[in-house]
Amino acid sequence: MSEVDGWCAEKRSGYLYRVVAEAGTPRPALFNELAEEADGQAAIWARYAGTKGLGLPQAYAPDVRTRLVAALLRRFGPRAMRSVLAAMKVRGMFIYSKEEPGHHSPGAGVEHRHRGGSLEGGR
Repeated sequence: MSEVDGWCAEKRSGYLYRVVAEAGTPRPALFNELAEEADGQAAIWARYAGTKGLGLPQAYAPDVRTRLVAALLRRFGPRAMRSVLAAMKVRGMFIYSKEEPGHHSPGAGVEHRHRGGSLEGGR
């Protein structure tokens, strides 16, 4: 990933975190904090780009895909958009899972064993 790509990815994440925070999430402070962290990471990419003499845009402008996702977020809410946000590497979507905190899906982390102990005839 280039320095410019890294900067853009972090700025995109920060933008989407802010949209999630505004779109009716039960934890807006969490997403605003994630946005601040993404901005901090973008600043690191910007400094690194500067040491290489690379120029960055004066301000972040979301691309068409990001603007579309933001519009859909505002329309349908974060819960409905969680898989899209996860695909775009937006963290924090765990608050929209159907499981309660501290509870795991049946079978999660469970070691499965074959009856009989061998694959040669099931004995």
